[in-house]
Amino acid sequence: MDIGGRRFTIEAFGLSMMMQGCIESRRRLTELANEDDPFLLMSDVQCYAYSGDALVPVGRRPHGVVSKDSMVMLTERDADIPVSASSAYLRVPKSRIRVQAYTGTFSIEADIHLPADADVEQFLTVSKGRFVPVTDATATPIHEGTPLAGFQRPFMLLNRDHIAFLGPADAEVALTAATPASIHKIA
Repeated sequence: MDIGGRRFTIEAFGLSMMMQGCIESRRRLTELANEDDPFLLMSDVQCYAYSGDALVPVGRRPHGVVSKDSMVMLTERDADIPVSASSAYLRVPKSRIRVQAYTGTFSIEADIHLPADADVEQFLTVSKGRFVPVTDATATPIHEGTPLAGFQRPFMLLNRDHIAFLGPADAEVALTAATPASIHKIA
């Protein structure tokens, strides 16, 4: 490993499998994920398939690459996210806003950090790169019978290409049961 670099454990969650492994770098996970390279290099990789109500180990490899296109979200496992000296002097004052995001496989409630005059709806527009950062995140699988349980991470990156919906977390309205007459039929 380079002097000044660090080794950290990550989890890459895809639509049908999850990979755990390590990355060695001087750079932050956000920077690595948003590089133009379509793959993320990992070492000590363990792959698990989602199968019914179990995670099935499908292989362990000393190293390999993971397609960024296949990643729904990326987390740093067991990370303590310290407030660095540079973050104390933010260039743009930001507000923390609690949001709800839905992907094809997860419901994620997390905080986003926006410039004070920005709206939640502008988050994906003002965020740079394919992977957008969220903090204090709780991810819950949306399909019953999944082997994954809900989990929390202090920091998570969401692949904007997999976000189906993003809105304020506190703006939920009660769902009413739809009667067959009120459901729009698709021809």
